[in-house]
Amino acid sequence: MFATKDLPRSHVIFFVASLAILVPIGPLALMLLPDGIGDSVWLAAFLAIILMPALLAESVRASAKTVAPTSRRVVLESPLAPDAAFAKLNAAAFGRCKVRDSDPARRVLVLSSPMSGWSYGFLYPVFVRANGTGSSIEVGILPKTIQHDLTVSRWHETCAGAVAKALMA
Repeated sequence: MFATKDLPRSHVIFFVASLAILVPIGPLALMLLPDGIGDSVWLAAFLAIILMPALLAESVRASAKTVAPTSRRVVLESPLAPDAAFAKLNAAAFGRCKVRDSDPARRVLVLSSPMSGWSYGFLYPVFVRANGTGSSIEVGILPKTIQHDLTVSRWHETCAGAVAKALMA
């Protein structure tokens, strides 16, 4: 249901620990606090549940020098030579996704999507490799924080489509 496979372990631990603390403390706070204050505690807990993942998502970075292939990947084929395909992708515009880092020696790009109403954003490592006379482009996805599996799949397809479109142009 939620995509946690390629997340930093600290994000998963944070969510499990915060829910384990907030669930039992919420009703206890309502019983112990005077009337009216309990509502503000619930509001603060709700805002923490919304804002903490956003803060974690903004702190996630991936370097093109060290990023590894992800468990989810879409492989695209191109007749271009690997260096030409990498140069074309490095200079391309991908709509909402932006190039955050690139490593010409490894032929790796890291694209990033922004936070939106239903997503905390993603990182997309793009690996360009030689494949016969052309090249093979592998587009992966790294959620910046815990997100719903359908959202991850939809954004991954969108980014892979943008990469394929940039290769055709």
